[in-house]
Amino acid sequence: IPVRYKNIFWTTVFLIIFLGNSCNHPQNDKTKVSKVLSQKYTRKFSIQNQGNNLILTTYNSWAGNSIENYLLITDSSTENPEKYSAVIQIPVQRVVCMSTTHVAQIDAIGETQTIVAVSGAGFIYNSKLRQKIDMGQVADIALGSRINLEKLLKLKPDVVFMYGVSMQDLQLAENMRKLGIPVVFNNDYLEQTPLARAEWLIFTAAFYDKIVKARQIFVKECQEYDALKSNSVKNVSVFLNIPFKDIWYMPGGRSYFAQFIKDAGGKYIFEDNTQTKSLTLDFETVYKKAQRTDIWLNAGNANTLEQLRKVDERLAFFDAFRQKKVYNPVKKILPNGANDFWETPVVFPHLILHDLINILSGKTDSLNFYYQQLE
Repeated sequence: IPVRYKNIFWTTVFLIIFLGNSCNHPQNDKTKVSKVLSQKYTRKFSIQNQGNNLILTTYNSWAGNSIENYLLITDSSTENPEKYSAVIQIPVQRVVCMSTTHVAQIDAIGETQTIVAVSGAGFIYNSKLRQKIDMGQVADIALGSRINLEKLLKLKPDVVFMYGVSMQDLQLAENMRKLGIPVVFNNDYLEQTPLARAEWLIFTAAFYDKIVKARQIFVKECQEYDALKSNSVKNVSVFLNIPFKDIWYMPGGRSYFAQFIKDAGGKYIFEDNTQTKSLTLDFETVYKKAQRTDIWLNAGNANTLEQLRKVDERLAFFDAFRQKKVYNPVKKILPNGANDFWETPVVFPHLILHDLINILSGKTDSLNFYYQQLE
């Protein structure tokens, strides 16, 4: 269900006043948590109090719209643990991340040192974690079905943060739970707007008993994002991506990145489409729609127009190619290919919005955080 930004001004004012007042009164985090549980943009998770504990709920649309409940406790006792997919004592001390976005969320609240393993170490950009990986202090448990469960079990994690795309992922989680490994699904990628994704910072922070800190970061991010939106340009047409095995995957008109383009003031060529998932198109359909489009974003991994041409000679026929209006987020990539574009902006989406506004306004590349114009 598409999420619209409603009453953000008054919401932000309320949160600023509340958080400001709470800083002036000596309270523990638990007493403050009860006042900041409501979510503003996300519809994919919820948080509620149960005495001194928290119940987190995720809505897994990728798994037949299943629901999972996680109980976060501050002591070692709980009633009816079988009611929950996982019962986890907080704050957690040993964490496994199976997505770079989870790393960014944990880093934002200053808890990177708790990460003991990742899935796919080569994708990690974060410098602190990268150093620990290189020194062998953070394990790599591999990807997907190749995950080393024996290695994972020896790490004794307090929680494994997963993401799911199919019922197979749910089965993998169940296999880990049977071994006594607490698994939690972080579905940030399912959100349809940048700020809804950013709100998952609060979900992750709950495991560290740092909801209030995360809420402060999130409120500031909302302010940054909305300040940029108010200065956005208009009526510059945009299309995205490149074909893969004869299929051109293009974001749906109600998708996360389509919202980015809209907030930047651009005109997405499929903005009238009502899907949230990617469109699967052939080359001819895209060419007919995008041949005269002004701006081309996210054109694969190319660093130059020549590299892009080598993917498919026909890509050079688009006006955006001829006019050198092709932009890729390749400014913050490590030699091993790890790209911060897939990490930090999940918490701070205004960084991407900043770049898109610059691109649509024709400003110089040097002002961008992530995007680079291909030459």
